[in-house]
Amino acid sequence: MHRLETFSSKEWLEHIRNAKPDTREDISKNVGGWSLLWNQIEDWWERWATEHPDEPAPLRALLSALREGVPKIRIENGMERGERHLKWSYPPEIWPGHDERWRRGAIILQLGELVAEVDGEPPTAGEEWVGEREHIESYLVEFVGPNEAAKGVKKQGPEEMSREDHAGKALEHLASLDIATAYACAEMDAEEDRDWLKETVADVARIAFYAGRHTQAAWGKEFEPLAATREISLHAWAIGNEGRAKSNKRTAALAAAQREHAEKVIALATREMTDSARADFILTHWSKVGTAGERPPPFEKKKTIQNWLSTRKKASHPVGGRETK
Repeated sequence: MHRLETFSSKEWLEHIRNAKPDTREDISKNVGGWSLLWNQIEDWWERWATEHPDEPAPLRALLSALREGVPKIRIENGMERGERHLKWSYPPEIWPGHDERWRRGAIILQLGELVAEVDGEPPTAGEEWVGEREHIESYLVEFVGPNEAAKGVKKQGPEEMSREDHAGKALEHLASLDIATAYACAEMDAEEDRDWLKETVADVARIAFYAGRHTQAAWGKEFEPLAATREISLHAWAIGNEGRAKSNKRTAALAAAQREHAEKVIALATREMTDSARADFILTHWSKVGTAGERPPPFEKKKTIQNWLSTRKKASHPVGGRETK
C-alpha cells in the first residue's frame, strides 16, 4: 500500500492516471480497477482529515491533483465565456471523449468536503467584499483619466455616457459606502455593534453589486449577437491581414533574390549592351550562375508567340506523330 500522505500533486496525478479500467472480475472480487482506487482514496483522505486536522498539506496535494486532472469544459453564451470542471451528474453524452477514470474525482470536487478541509471556513461577507472591491476598483481606475486616453479609447457622444464617466461615478458610489458606514458607526457606542454594522453593510453592498451586475448583463444580452458578429469579423480581418503580410514578405524576398541573381548574371557580360540585349542575356544565362548544389531563385520567362506555338504543337502531335482529336 502506498503511503498516500507522502504523495505530491504530480505523484497523485500519475497514480490515478495509471489506474486500469474496471472489469467485471475487478468489481466482483474488489481486487483492482478505478473503483477500488477511488474507494482507497476516499477512505484515506477522510481518515487523514479526522486524525490529522492540523496537517492539511497531504490533502492539499490531492485537491490540487483533482483540480488539474478532472476534465474541464468550455462554456459560452453570447460574449460570456468560462471554463468549469465536468460534474459526475452531467448526462452520459457529455463525458465520452473525456477521461472517465476521473468521474469519482469529480464527485469529490462537487461535494466540496475536501475543499472545506483544505481551504478552511469560507470567508465572511465582509472579507469577500474587501477582496472583490479591491479587484473592482483596480479595473475602474484604469478607465479614468490619463489611463483611458493612453488606451486610445475614443469618446463618442455626450461625456456623461462615456466609459470614463461611468467608471468615475462607480468609484464615487463605492466611496459613498464608506462615508455612510462611518456616520452610522459614529452613532454606536459598542465596538461589537460597529463590527456587526460593517459586516451587514458589506453583505448588503455585495448583494446589491451583483444584482446590478446581473441586471446589466441581462440587458446586454439583446446586443450580444451584434458584438459577437463584430468579434468574428475582426478576427477574420486580422487573420487575412496576417496572411497578406506573410505573402507580401515572401514576394518581396523572392523579388530581391531575383534582382541580386540578375546582377550576378549580367556581371558575366564582357561588353556594353542595350536594355533589350541585357534582358535577353539574363534570360539566356540565368542558370549559369550559382555554386555547386545551389539552385538559383525561380525565374519565369514571359511567354511569347513562339513559346505558345511550340506548346500547341507538342499538345497536338504526341509521340507517334498522330494528331489528337
